[in-house]
Order: sequence, then C-alpha cells, then structure tokens
Amino acid sequence: VKVKSVILAEMQMFLQRRMEEDEHSAQYINNLSQELNNLREVKAQLQLNLMVQLVLKQGQVEVQSSDFTPDYSNSILLHKGVVEDLNSTIQLLGERKVASMVECKDFRKKIVQVEWECQKMLMQMDDLRNKIRDILKLRITKQAQMYLREANYEGQMNADIMGMERSIEGQEKFHSKVIEKKKNIIKELEKQISQMKREMKVIDRQLKEQHISVSERQNIQEMITTVKSDEDARTRFKDLLQHNKLMELSRSQSEDIEILRNELERQRMKTFPILAEAEQYAYN
Repeated sequence: VKVKSVILAEMQMFLQRRMEEDEHSAQYINNLSQELNNLREVKAQLQLNLMVQLVLKQGQVEVQSSDFTPDYSNSILLHKGVVEDLNSTIQLLGERKVASMVECKDFRKKIVQVEWECQKMLMQMDDLRNKIRDILKLRITKQAQMYLREANYEGQMNADIMGMERSIEGQEKFHSKVIEKKKNIIKELEKQISQMKREMKVIDRQLKEQHISVSERQNIQEMITTVKSDEDARTRFKDLLQHNKLMELSRSQSEDIEILRNELERQRMKTFPILAEAEQYAYN
C-alpha cells in the first residue's frame, strides 16, 4: 500500500507537472498567436499605408489641387476596370434613356400625324359640302341641257353649225348687196353735194357782186338823196327786197347742204357696223 501510495503520489506530481507544462505551453501558444496577430496587423498597415509613386495620365486623376501641391489624404486609388465598368453602366443607362426619349418622340409624332390627318379629313368634308352646295345651286344652260338630252349631240351641233354657216353666207350676200346700194347712194349724195357746192360758190359770187352793187348804189343814193328822194326810196326798197331774196336763197341752200351732209354721215354710220359684222363673221 505504501508503495502504491508512493507511486500514486509520483503520478500525481507527474500529472501536476504535465498540467503546468500544458498551461505553460498554452500560454506560450497564446503569446505566439498574439504576436502573430500583431505582426499581421503591422503587415496590413504597412501594405495599406505604403507611399508608392504612380505615374498617371492626365484625366485619370480627379483630385482638386490647391496651389501646386494636391492633397491626396482623402483620395482612393481604384482600378481602371472599376471605372470602365462604371462608365459602361452609365453609358448603357444613357442609351436606354435616349431610346426611351426617341420612343416618346416617335409616339408624339404619330399623335401629331393622326391629328393632322383628322384635320385634313375635316377640311375635305367641308370642301365636299361646299362642292355639293355649288352643284345644287348650279344653273344648267340650254346648251348643257341639250348635251344631256340629245343622244347624238355632235351631229346636232354639226347640223346647227352648217345652218349657221348657210345663214352667214346669206347674210354676207345680202350685206354685199346692201353695201353696193349704200355705195351708190353715197355716190349720188356726193354728186349732189358737189353740185350744191358749185351752186353755193356761184351764189356766194353773186352775193358778193350784189353786195358790191348795193354798196355802189348806196353811195350813189347818198349823193343824190337831196334831188330824188322818192326815186331813192323806191330803189332802196327794191334793193332791200332783192337782198332779202338772195339771203333767203343762200340760207335755204345752206340748210339743204347741211341736210345732205347729215344724210351722208348717217348713211356712213349705217354702213360701218355692217362691214364690221361681216368681217367678224369672216374671221369666225
């Protein structure tokens, strides 16, 4: 029993010693783990807060610089791919926005086109109503009625044209006869006018001679007024009668000439419209 007790005591001492060693080893391991963590933290800090000189192109640095030295304390270094992905996303969203705006524009354009077509149709309806009203108010002439009523309208028109041509030929013949008659009348009137002019010249000459004789007689009468008052009175009375007769004859002949002139002018005025009408028929 004593031996076993000694062995047990030795074993307990060995166990106690092993437990102490185990605690010491655990403490050592904890210390090593703590040191390892500290080293990792230091390494991480050294990896993140390293001062590295980078050469970047202009436009890739988006830091506002004050004076000459830019402040990078609040700056973040990003990979180029991240920025490109972000730009691609922004570009894609922009394209979608533009496509949506184009779609809205096309839809609005279709709405405006439909409104324009509707307005066009309304205006066409108003125009058709006006045309219907004009057609209802239109007066159909005799020629249009004949065209609608006659089956052979062209034949009827040709027959009417032939009849009008025959009528025009007859009128032209009659007109030529009338013109010949008027020309003969004009010639006769011209002869009468010439005769009247000659007679007027003779009368004027006689009148001048009578004036001269009257003047001479007046002079003679003035010279012998004191001697032959009665004879002078009778002679003066005769001269006055003769002068009055000559004046009446001259006045009547002047009136006849004026009447003949008016008749000649009237005959000419009658002849001219007929000639113009004949020329118009000839042109037609």
